Amino acid sequence: MRIMHVRRRAKLPPLWYKRIELKVPLCCEDCEENVRGELTILEGVKEIIIDPSTQKVVVIGHLDVQLEPSMVLNAVKKVKNRAELWKPSRNS
Repeated sequence: MRIMHVRRRAKLPPLWYKRIELKVPLCCEDCEENVRGELTILEGVKEIIIDPSTQKVVVIGHLDVQLEPSMVLNAVKKVKNRAELWKPSRNS
């Protein structure tokens, strides 16, 4: 009988994500759906969070895909041309 040694695979590192925040004027549910539609087309987008009360859109993407803030902003500007990158508050 032959005994074989089985190598255990090394655990893969946890996936790392990139977070891109935008300020987008959202007046209705149609605006939200249009923005979501443009963002889902982008490669590497994992999750889209839209908060109409704060006019904030958060895009979470895979770090290994070149998902740049300018790419995300340009995609949103196709439907909402007054969109801009979210500026952090001075208090934080």
